[in-house]
Amino acid sequence: MNVARQAEAEHLALSQNHLSIIQTAFQCDLTRVATFTFAHGNSDVRFNKLDSKVDKGDGHHGVSHDPSATLAQERIDQIYAEQLSIALQKWKATPDGNGSLLDNTLVVFFNECAIGNFHTIERMPILMLGGKNVGLQSGQLLNFKGSYMNDVWAAICGAYGIEAKFGDAAFAKGPVSGLFA
Repeated sequence: MNVARQAEAEHLALSQNHLSIIQTAFQCDLTRVATFTFAHGNSDVRFNKLDSKVDKGDGHHGVSHDPSATLAQERIDQIYAEQLSIALQKWKATPDGNGSLLDNTLVVFFNECAIGNFHTIERMPILMLGGKNVGLQSGQLLNFKGSYMNDVWAAICGAYGIEAKFGDAAFAKGPVSGLFA
């Protein structure tokens, strides 16, 4: 088996291993900030080899550009959400300070494009999980019309007492409101 296909076969297990390393680093207070991505934006992981419900044989990037592959893309997104859920259930069961590791961790889960076919960033869904002890206001569906991800990151920094602006000023209006108490 060539190296690329071996990595493909181990893709989900490697993802869980990386998320476990992040968990351990948080538990040991080696860091409280981590960035994780399941794969790069041009990933050629063939999910039809990993899940029988994905009926397209192209790599993930190719599937994201195929207008007839909506169901395959939905399943891939679901697979990644399931993988994140596995890790977050472990974090929820891990005592940490005045709650669980998940209570003390803010997880921001999103795709780099709202619609891969068009590389659009408009109406990009963002899911925020955990963060109870950071003041995340849960159970909301918010619409930040005209805002960019830069503005979400600025709001997150503000929740931690850090004033920040990100990126080109044309794409940063300031922290969005309504996320934190």
